[in-house]
Amino acid sequence: MSNNTFQFIGNLVNDAETKTTQSNLQILNFRLAVSDGYGEKKFTDYHTIKAFGKTAEYNTALAKGDRVMVAGRVKSNSYEKDGKKIYSTDLVADRIYRIAKVDSEVDPRVANMGRQMDAARPVAQFESFKSTLIDDDTIPF
Repeated sequence: MSNNTFQFIGNLVNDAETKTTQSNLQILNFRLAVSDGYGEKKFTDYHTIKAFGKTAEYNTALAKGDRVMVAGRVKSNSYEKDGKKIYSTDLVADRIYRIAKVDSEVDPRVANMGRQMDAARPVAQFESFKSTLIDDDTIPF
């Protein structure tokens, strides 16, 4: 497992753009708005995401405003332009998943469902961890 990975959940800032190379490789480009923090400390970062091959082919219909989870790797590149060496860092998506938007106007109970599930998860994880604890007397050393 590589540490050179990223995972974002955010909204597309623009419609995804698809290009095809001369060798028929599809390249997908889009900008993703990712929010973090809360209250007055809330901020949004904007990332340019690229996808190649099958990942690009399967996601050509991504449109502005779509909520997605993107996972991939960070890739560093360099190239020559006008006699100068240019360096770039790209975010290359390996997986893109559409996430359904929840309309809290339709059912206000749905708006808090994710928070309730997150609040319950650590307790359940701890309970399953407790059942796997080993008694000191059973350790052979």
